[in-house]
Amino acid sequence: MISLFSSPHKCHALLTCYLFNARSVANKLHELHYVLYADKPEILFITESWLNKNVPTGCLDPESHFHVLRCDRKKW
Repeated sequence: MISLFSSPHKCHALLTCYLFNARSVANKLHELHYVLYADKPEILFITESWLNKNVPTGCLDPESHFHVLRCDRKKW
């Protein structure tokens, strides 16, 4: 748990983290957007995204609710 306040009134909240093993997220944008905007996780990790420079970040989070960090493949 993460403490939101450091006062005598302790307030705790759970941080929601999801792991999305995509195996090509560009082919699963509909599912990704559902997870982002319906489930509303605070952190989403995507493995095996298979992204490259030809896929703009705006396609991943079109509503700009998240800070996207990418580590794209250099070669196929």
